Amino acid sequence: MASREQIFDYPPADHVMRDLRITFAPDGELDRALLPVLPPFLDANGALRVGVLSIFIDIMGGGAAIRAVDPDWIATGNLAVQVHRPIRTGVVRGETRVLRAGRRNVVIAFDAHADGDGPASVATATMTFSRLPRRDLQNFANREDDPAQGPRNFPVLGEGLQVPVLERIGFRTLDAKAGVVEVPRSPYVINTLGSIQGGVVAMIAEVSCETIAASQLDRPVRMADVAVDYLELARVGPVRTRARILRRSADTALVYTELRDAGDGDRLLTIATATVLTGSAA
Repeated sequence: MASREQIFDYPPADHVMRDLRITFAPDGELDRALLPVLPPFLDANGALRVGVLSIFIDIMGGGAAIRAVDPDWIATGNLAVQVHRPIRTGVVRGETRVLRAGRRNVVIAFDAHADGDGPASVATATMTFSRLPRRDLQNFANREDDPAQGPRNFPVLGEGLQVPVLERIGFRTLDAKAGVVEVPRSPYVINTLGSIQGGVVAMIAEVSCETIAASQLDRPVRMADVAVDYLELARVGPVRTRARILRRSADTALVYTELRDAGDGDRLLTIATATVLTGSAA
C-alpha cells in the first residue's frame, strides 16, 4: 500500500502520465477525457500505439474505480483493449462507465471516439480493479486534493515529450526473435503502489508481441487487441519479457508474452495475449 505522501505527490513532475497531455472534460463530467494524437505516441506505421491508448484507459478507468470504491483504493487486475481501426491524427475522446462495483472488485468499460470517425467507436476496453482497504489512509478522503473527488489535469514539465515514448521509457530489445524486451522500473513510469503503471505494462506487452511477430514473420505488423492479466507488482526491475507465437494466418498472429522481474528472481508479473495484424492488414 502506498503512503499518503506517495499518492499526494503522484504523478512526479517528470512522468509519462503528464507527457500524454490528457485533459479532462471541461464541463465537469468525470467520466470523459481527451488524448491528443502526437508524433511521439505513434508506432512505425503511423498509428497511435495501443500501449499509449492503454495508459489513457488505465488513467480513466482507475479514476472511475477510485470514485466507485471511495474511501478504499484499487489495483488493476486485468485489462482488455480492442482497437477497431488505426488512430492516426486528431484527438481521442474517451468515456468510462462503471459496470459493477462490488466488495472485492470493480469492472469498468471504456469507449473511444476519434475526430472524423463519426459515432462509431475506434476502440473499446474493459478493466477489472481489485478493491484494497485504505488501511493507513483513513483520513485521506478529508483532504481537498483527494483523487476520489475527481480527476485532475497534470501540468506538463517544460515542452513535454520530444522523443518517441518508447525511447523515453527506456525500452531495449535483447532478442527480437524471442520477443525479449527490457524496461527499467523508473520514476517516469511508477504508479501509486510503487510498481509500473498498468497502461505502461500493456505497452511492454505490446512491444514484446510486435517485436517477435515482426522478426519471425519478416513483415510489417500492428497490434489490434491485447488482453493483460496483472499477477504481481514489479518491485525491483528491470521488467523483461519473453514471447511466443501461438497461431498465425495470412493476416494475423496470436502472440503470448510473459513479463518478469529480472531483478527479483525472474518473478512472474504479468501475462498477456495479443492479436497482431501482419502484412497488408497492418
